[in-house]
Amino acid sequence: MPAARLGFLIVLIAGIVLVAVGFRHTAAYTAMGAGDMTMLALKSAQAPSVRAMRSAIAGRENALTWMYFAQPLADNASLYYELANRSRDSGKVRDALLDRSQTLHRNALSVGPARPYEWLRLALIQYRLDPQAAKLNPLLRLSYRTAPAEPQLALERIKLVYAVRSLIDDDIRAGVERDIRLVVKFRHGFLAEYGRRSFAFPWLRERLRGYPDIEERLIRGYLLLPTA
Repeated sequence: MPAARLGFLIVLIAGIVLVAVGFRHTAAYTAMGAGDMTMLALKSAQAPSVRAMRSAIAGRENALTWMYFAQPLADNASLYYELANRSRDSGKVRDALLDRSQTLHRNALSVGPARPYEWLRLALIQYRLDPQAAKLNPLLRLSYRTAPAEPQLALERIKLVYAVRSLIDDDIRAGVERDIRLVVKFRHGFLAEYGRRSFAFPWLRERLRGYPDIEERLIRGYLLLPTA
């Protein structure tokens, strides 16, 4: 076969492959599109309807038939978690939804492990289903490894670590102390309000011993006083 003809065939085959991949990519994202507003509402702490969430789940399951990737898995994991939170059924039904969310979180992380919110959510589900130190600490550790200094995530991590404080290892304890200092710097009002509502304020203050300026900022937030 002449070299020119061989080169043409290689280019043709490569073009066909690229078109096929592009079509699958487009089809997958088109299938997800109808549920994008539902996901946006969920991430904005709004309350999409159960019907809207079920529809978004179906769209993402359809997307996965075209292309297997982390985003629709992670989205459905979040949607099933929200359905579990809203469930008025028996504990078994709620736990089944949490189990489904847990499986989807694991699948998403197996495809794209650099997803700190998913590691934290997986730890939270583990806490709700079966709080064991041997299972919780590795998940929290991976959340820290993938996002050691993200204020919003740190605030959510503090809440979980406070709930499981009797189960955490020393490195997680050191990590949450860094989280507290970070959140006091950027979102001290939110942390002070959490401490007030959850009776965690004494525990938060104890984690700030040796950092008087940061501790004072937290106290001022607790007392609703202005800060510099």
